[in-house]
Amino acid sequence: MYTKSILIMAVWVVCTSFKWSQNQLETGWYFITPNSPTTITFEDLDSHENYTVERVPIISISDIKSVKLTEEKIPGLPKMAKLNIHLTKPGRKKWNAALREMSNKGISAVFVFENVVYCQQTVIGKVSSNVSASIVDHDLNAPKLKIICASISKALTLNGR
Repeated sequence: MYTKSILIMAVWVVCTSFKWSQNQLETGWYFITPNSPTTITFEDLDSHENYTVERVPIISISDIKSVKLTEEKIPGLPKMAKLNIHLTKPGRKKWNAALREMSNKGISAVFVFENVVYCQQTVIGKVSSNVSASIVDHDLNAPKLKIICASISKALTLNGR
């Protein structure tokens, strides 16, 4: 009797953790797409709007060379915090192809961190070659950008970059 209950508990834990891991997305950029069996829906951190994205990222940690948090000043607007995500050569190729696809098809992408959509990227007009992706926050203190920057930096260090 005792052995049976342990076996049932073990099966439940395995099934639950498998189902949970299916809904985990790695940190990166994802295309917004219509709902289908290969997509997953997430809520935006600020607007609480839902986005449906492909499960495969456009850009992931493996495509990132370095990250740096800076300030950005656009004339007529207050200073903003900006997370510059510098990409590897293969990452730049993927990002440029994604930007062209967004421009040509009128689709958008979102940045996902810890299973939460943090920002949306839309491309309007022609795309020039881009060596980095970026995330901008109107809060100069930008606590979430600092957390994202530290997390990506730590992952890059663990991967020897």
